[in-house]
Amino acid sequence: MDRESIVSLSRKRKKELRRLQNDANKLWESQQEVAGQAAQIARAAGRQLGTVTREDVLPAVHDSYERHVAPVVNRGVNASRKVVDKTIVPAVGASSAPRSRPGTSPTRSVARSPGCPATSSPCPPSAARALDRSSP
Repeated sequence: MDRESIVSLSRKRKKELRRLQNDANKLWESQQEVAGQAAQIARAAGRQLGTVTREDVLPAVHDSYERHVAPVVNRGVNASRKVVDKTIVPAVGASSAPRSRPGTSPTRSVARSPGCPATSSPCPPSAARALDRSSP
Protein backbone atom coordinates (compact mmCIF):
# COMPACT_ATOMS: atom_id res chain seq x y z
CA MET A 1 0.00 0.00 0.00
CA ASP A 2 1.07 3.40 -0.91
CA ARG A 3 1.54 6.13 1.79
CA GLU A 4 -0.45 8.69 -0.16
CA SER A 5 -3.40 6.43 -0.45
CA ILE A 6 -3.56 6.02 3.36
CA VAL A 7 -3.31 9.74 4.15
CA SER A 8 -5.32 11.06 1.25
CA LEU A 9 -8.90 11.93 1.98
CA SER A 10 -11.86 11.80 -0.22
CA ARG A 11 -13.32 15.02 -1.57
CA LYS A 12 -16.35 14.50 0.56
CA ARG A 13 -14.22 14.21 3.76
CA LYS A 14 -12.13 17.26 2.84
CA LYS A 15 -15.29 19.28 2.26
CA GLU A 16 -16.69 18.14 5.62
CA LEU A 17 -13.44 19.04 7.40
CA ARG A 18 -13.38 22.51 5.80
CA ARG A 19 -16.98 23.09 6.86
CA LEU A 20 -16.17 21.97 10.44
CA GLN A 21 -13.11 24.22 10.53
CA ASN A 22 -15.18 27.20 9.31
CA ASP A 23 -17.83 26.46 11.95
CA ALA A 24 -15.14 26.23 14.64
CA ASN A 25 -13.64 29.58 13.52
CA LYS A 26 -17.07 31.25 13.58
CA LEU A 27 -17.74 29.81 17.02
CA TRP A 28 -14.33 31.06 18.24
CA GLU A 29 -15.03 34.57 16.89
CA SER A 30 -18.46 34.66 18.52
CA GLN A 31 -16.95 33.49 21.82
CA GLN A 32 -14.36 36.26 21.59
CA GLU A 33 -17.17 38.75 21.01
CA VAL A 34 -19.12 37.44 23.99
CA ALA A 35 -15.99 37.57 26.17
CA GLY A 36 -15.42 41.20 25.11
CA GLN A 37 -19.00 42.11 25.97
CA ALA A 38 -18.70 40.33 29.32
CA ALA A 39 -15.54 42.34 30.07
CA GLN A 40 -17.36 45.59 29.25
CA ILE A 41 -20.24 44.62 31.52
CA ALA A 42 -17.82 43.70 34.32
CA ARG A 43 -16.06 47.11 34.00
CA ALA A 44 -19.41 48.93 34.11
CA ALA A 45 -20.45 46.90 37.14
CA GLY A 46 -17.17 47.76 38.85
CA ARG A 47 -17.75 51.47 38.25
CA GLN A 48 -21.28 51.18 39.64
CA LEU A 49 -20.00 49.30 42.66
CA GLY A 50 -17.45 52.06 43.32
CA THR A 51 -20.16 54.70 43.09
CA VAL A 52 -22.49 52.82 45.44
CA THR A 53 -19.64 52.29 47.87
CA ARG A 54 -18.72 55.98 47.91
CA GLU A 55 -22.29 57.25 48.13
CA ASP A 56 -23.99 54.69 50.38
CA VAL A 57 -21.64 52.27 52.12
CA LEU A 58 -18.80 54.58 53.25
CA PRO A 59 -21.09 57.15 54.92
CA ALA A 60 -22.92 54.36 56.77
CA VAL A 61 -19.63 52.76 57.88
CA HIS A 62 -18.22 56.14 58.93
CA ASP A 63 -21.37 56.96 60.92
CA SER A 64 -21.36 53.56 62.61
CA TYR A 65 -17.65 53.95 63.45
CA GLU A 66 -18.24 57.39 64.97
CA ARG A 67 -21.18 56.14 67.07
CA HIS A 68 -19.86 52.78 68.21
CA VAL A 69 -16.11 52.33 67.79
CA ALA A 70 -14.67 55.82 68.35
CA PRO A 71 -16.08 56.26 71.88
CA VAL A 72 -14.62 52.92 72.99
CA VAL A 73 -11.24 53.74 71.45
CA ASN A 74 -11.26 57.18 73.06
CA ARG A 75 -12.06 55.67 76.48
CA GLY A 76 -9.13 53.28 76.09
CA VAL A 77 -6.79 56.08 75.05
CA ASN A 78 -7.91 58.25 77.96
CA ALA A 79 -7.49 55.39 80.44
CA SER A 80 -3.99 54.73 79.08
CA ARG A 81 -3.09 58.40 79.42
CA LYS A 82 -4.29 58.43 83.04
CA VAL A 83 -2.15 55.38 83.84
CA VAL A 84 0.87 56.97 82.21
CA ASP A 85 0.31 60.39 83.81
CA LYS A 86 -0.56 59.16 87.31
CA THR A 87 1.58 56.02 87.66
CA ILE A 88 4.48 55.82 85.25
CA VAL A 89 5.52 59.47 85.01
CA PRO A 90 5.61 59.99 88.81
CA ALA A 91 7.54 56.74 89.25
CA VAL A 92 10.10 57.81 86.67
CA GLY A 93 10.29 61.24 88.29
CA ALA A 94 10.83 59.70 91.72
CA SER A 95 13.71 57.60 90.48
CA SER A 96 15.56 60.62 89.11
CA ALA A 97 16.81 63.66 91.03
CA PRO A 98 14.43 64.83 93.80
CA ARG A 99 11.98 67.40 92.61
CA SER A 100 9.31 69.26 94.45
CA ARG A 101 5.68 68.91 93.53
CA PRO A 102 3.88 71.94 92.11
CA GLY A 103 2.76 74.22 94.92
CA THR A 104 5.34 73.01 97.48
CA SER A 105 8.76 74.35 98.20
CA PRO A 106 11.85 72.17 97.85
CA THR A 107 12.90 72.90 101.45
CA ARG A 108 9.69 71.44 102.81
CA SER A 109 10.30 68.11 101.07
CA VAL A 110 13.89 68.07 102.41
CA ALA A 111 12.65 68.98 105.92
CA ARG A 112 10.65 65.72 106.04
CA SER A 113 13.82 63.67 106.06
CA PRO A 114 14.69 61.52 109.14
CA GLY A 115 16.10 64.57 110.96
CA CYS A 116 12.56 65.78 111.64
CA PRO A 117 12.89 66.83 115.35
CA ALA A 118 14.77 69.93 114.17
CA THR A 119 11.83 70.95 112.00
CA SER A 120 8.34 71.96 112.91
CA SER A 121 6.76 69.35 110.62
CA PRO A 122 5.64 66.01 112.06
CA CYS A 123 7.90 62.99 111.60
CA PRO A 124 6.83 60.11 109.44
CA PRO A 125 6.10 56.99 111.54
CA SER A 126 9.22 55.16 110.35
CA ALA A 127 11.46 58.11 111.31
CA ALA A 128 9.77 58.48 114.70
CA ARG A 129 10.41 54.78 115.48
CA ALA A 130 14.04 55.16 114.44
CA LEU A 131 14.42 58.18 116.75
CA ASP A 132 12.81 56.36 119.69
CA ARG A 133 15.27 53.47 119.38
CA SER A 134 18.29 55.78 119.21
CA SER A 135 17.35 57.89 122.31
CA PRO A 136 18.94 56.94 125.67
